[in-house]
Amino acid sequence: MSGVNCGKGIVTAGQSQGAALAIMAKNYEPNVQATLGMSVSDTFQWLGLSLWCLDKQYTAIPSNRLMIVNGEDDFYYGGQLPVERVSGLSCPSGSSEWVPMGWHFREMSGVDQFVIDQDVTVNFGEEPRPWVEELLASMADTLAAHGGTAGILRDQAPPPLNGRVGNDALIVSSDNEMTA
Repeated sequence: MSGVNCGKGIVTAGQSQGAALAIMAKNYEPNVQATLGMSVSDTFQWLGLSLWCLDKQYTAIPSNRLMIVNGEDDFYYGGQLPVERVSGLSCPSGSSEWVPMGWHFREMSGVDQFVIDQDVTVNFGEEPRPWVEELLASMADTLAAHGGTAGILRDQAPPPLNGRVGNDALIVSSDNEMTA
């Protein structure tokens, strides 16, 4: 690309395996200045896989230049401790406040973006959530008319979706089972 000067710095970003590559990038390219990793840690519990190479002592990206964003209580990545090992930072004991990635972006960039929560009804193997079944039953006709998945603006969504602060829209689906 013409006019691009990578000497000013490179920002890497990725999701899941792409996030692992983004976190490792500064080990191989000194111009990497910051990294955003989404859905990543050093533990992939659902695969029984450890990615110890992502732990802070093996990565060159400084902790203050690394942001990791995982879903609310995302058990696939082993919770808070595996993320702390990757970031090199410790969160206060018992802290579990989750903030949608879009809010972090807004805070860092000053850009007021449109945030879509795309996994609100997905079953990640957690305890049953009766409200999800009630929601899907109330939206069954709408979902059927749209092939089983539909987007809805938060302000037009039924409870409890209309109270999800930090989201502008949500994706609701009748197919929510995760498979390995």
